[in-house]
Amino acid sequence: MSARDPRRRDLTRPIELLGMAAVFAVFVGGMVILFTRPVSTRQWVFALVSAGVTFIVALVVLAMLVLSLGKDAVRPLDGADPDALEDAGEGGPTEAPDAEADADRADEGREPPA
Repeated sequence: MSARDPRRRDLTRPIELLGMAAVFAVFVGGMVILFTRPVSTRQWVFALVSAGVTFIVALVVLAMLVLSLGKDAVRPLDGADPDALEDAGEGGPTEAPDAEADADRADEGREPPA
């Protein structure tokens, strides 16, 4: 795989956004059905319109939030300590200083790294 090939996670992201927007729409549509007084078809039409509007608004808001992350957003690996990430931009965890190597440097007259 080259560096430009999309990962599976990148390919499923739009489906996740559509799914979350659909869940919001179903929730709002259900609440409208439950809390409006029963007036035959008006209740169902109002619920469908409310669910449709909610779906579109949720989809636009979620898409804007994803766009605001940008492509260069740093996401630490699962289980990685965010404080242990390098400042150089590599994004990988740094190694803990080795006490034995510091002792060897001190014996040679060099100071251990801070």
